[in-house]
Amino acid sequence: AFTAEFTHVARWGATIANQPATLAVCKFVQCAEETKPDFKALAAKFNPKKEKAPKKKKGGDQQAAQPKKKKEKKVDEFASLPKSSMSLDELKNVYSNQDTRGAAIPWIWENFDAEGWSWWKMSYRYNDELTLPFMASNLIGG
Repeated sequence: AFTAEFTHVARWGATIANQPATLAVCKFVQCAEETKPDFKALAAKFNPKKEKAPKKKKGGDQQAAQPKKKKEKKVDEFASLPKSSMSLDELKNVYSNQDTRGAAIPWIWENFDAEGWSWWKMSYRYNDELTLPFMASNLIGG
């Protein structure tokens, strides 16, 4: 039977059906004895395929008259920067797995690459709105 593959769903349905609140509304609940539905037939019924009209070819003279536009290459803005010696993956592991003040902050000061990274100090105008740490994180990270 179709329900043999989904015993957990059948058990859940039986649990709901035998609840006092369900029995107060529905005196008797019986499971359907259908076979597995034909999903392909249902998909074809509700999503009929549209026939595509054949594409018309444009005249060759018109295409030759218009020069093809060259695609602009995307420029990596960070390609000119020097390779940093500070590993952000290592920083993430130290910060996540160790004590922040005892291990992570000293690690940052020891491994900070001033040529590849910079520090920024920000001050927020409405400090009374920063009552929980995640609020400040949302402002910083976006």
